[in-house]
Amino acid sequence: MVNSMKAMENQSIGKLIIGQWNTMTLIVITVGSILFALMTVFGRFSIFGNVGIETSMLVPIFVGVFFGPVPTFITLAIGWIGVDLLMGWGFYVENAIGYGVIGFFVGALPLYGAKVNKGVFGLMHATIYVFCCIVAIVFGHGVVMRFLTSIMNPYYYWGGGILWSLSIASYILFTLIVIGTPLLYLMTYLYSHKIKQKNQ
Repeated sequence: MVNSMKAMENQSIGKLIIGQWNTMTLIVITVGSILFALMTVFGRFSIFGNVGIETSMLVPIFVGVFFGPVPTFITLAIGWIGVDLLMGWGFYVENAIGYGVIGFFVGALPLYGAKVNKGVFGLMHATIYVFCCIVAIVFGHGVVMRFLTSIMNPYYYWGGGILWSLSIASYILFTLIVIGTPLLYLMTYLYSHKIKQKNQ
């Protein structure tokens, strides 16, 4: 993981998007996908109304910090296949791609200079991160999933599905923003403290 973090420094935008690919990347994608599936099925907790914690959304934050958007996309896309298998309701490729898109935007941290592992994550980065999370939900959940569903399952009835989508979207946003942002600040502080200790 250390080599992957070092390799992400001083790279072009294209390489930052694709990320550093090695054995550790494959291990993280595999483990991350399994965790995402398990946490999606068993790790959703309601707080009040349609507000709650979607613990699986912590996975793209960690993968994005260390490996970038494409590995995060793949982690969530494969992870959703695991959700389909665990729930036994069939395979929905549109959901897998939609969650992959969410992962891409959430994991785009390195693209706007957020180097959490180097102690770099300030107000500007946090603001862009929140914006990316909102775009992730609107585009991934609201556009990509809907569009692909209309093509692959044109007779799908969106009546109850809309309420379900809004409920899940609120859980995801709450977790990514209210929990994810302080988590990124905490990780930044810990890495910054670690770097200062090494330099002393």
